[in-house]
Amino acid sequence: LIGMYNNVEFTLNMDEIVEKFYSCTLCGACDYKCKNLTGKSPLSVFKEVRKELVNNKAGPPPEHIILLENVLKCGNPQGKPKNKRNERILELVKPHQLSNSAPLLYFVGCVPAYSDNLSSHTANMIKILTETKTKFKVLQDEPCCAHVLIKTGQENLITEYVKEAFEKVNSAGVQEVLFTCPACYRAFKYEYPKILGVEPNFECLTASEFIYTLLNEGKIPLRGRKSKGEEIRVTYHDPCHLGRYSGIYDQPRQILKSIEGLRLVEMPRNKENSWCCGVGGGVKAAFPEFWQKTSEERIKEAQSTGASVLVTACPACESGFIDALKTHQGNNLKILDIVDIVASHL
Repeated sequence: LIGMYNNVEFTLNMDEIVEKFYSCTLCGACDYKCKNLTGKSPLSVFKEVRKELVNNKAGPPPEHIILLENVLKCGNPQGKPKNKRNERILELVKPHQLSNSAPLLYFVGCVPAYSDNLSSHTANMIKILTETKTKFKVLQDEPCCAHVLIKTGQENLITEYVKEAFEKVNSAGVQEVLFTCPACYRAFKYEYPKILGVEPNFECLTASEFIYTLLNEGKIPLRGRKSKGEEIRVTYHDPCHLGRYSGIYDQPRQILKSIEGLRLVEMPRNKENSWCCGVGGGVKAAFPEFWQKTSEERIKEAQSTGASVLVTACPACESGFIDALKTHQGNNLKILDIVDIVASHL
């Protein structure tokens, strides 16, 4: 990047350039560390270079082209049948919640809808909504937010898809849209308006913000599960799209601190300095070894706190950590989303 800013000639071939610019999770740590000092945004450079590589047919990696094909054909990056998403949703909601006039829409997202690691995630969010008597609805034909395609530089290839996805949610007639996935949240709140030049007619809410508001209003009585005076030590991982990108740090921590019997212990790298889970920017799909090492480093950091539970507020982070742990037999660290923790204490 320093060479680029100073017009230094590159000696890398195109394949090496593609690898350099795509083996990055776009976690935003470089911007946080460098932007204040230099006035430059390394993150913006990476995003723009990815777009140029795609526009010039030099990128993205083959694994990311598959993600594009899957979204356009199946409506999700995983390439799973469209009806699987509907089946899961229909199992959990009442028929009137597909077409009612509720003021809040719960946007499920592809990772919770299709990941085998997160089979209870959507059910737990719906449990929170139901038990707090929140009137809500869901979309039977929910689209993919396509955030991963935007992050992999394929933005110009999906303009029509983004327009259709945006209109589907924008025409739902709701005041607020609730997201448990920070990537979906970022797509609708920031990326779509930038791409389409149109602001949404609804407010975007993350699950952490929504639950925190319920707590402050006394609408969500959380019960402790302390046994024999023992505390459960939990540590919290800041998702990049929720933390560095969106500035949401305190709400998840306050939620955890409000539950009797839980003791929050921070990792050395937290909040703005949080270490990435390794999944983002398409890295897990194209560079699995790098993802594994990045994720394992964060898991080791979580274990160093003595916590038995690693809590996050992002389905992609949660699923990635669960996958990384599968190669470590005998590891007793439990991975949970903030939604799972709250639902289990209602």
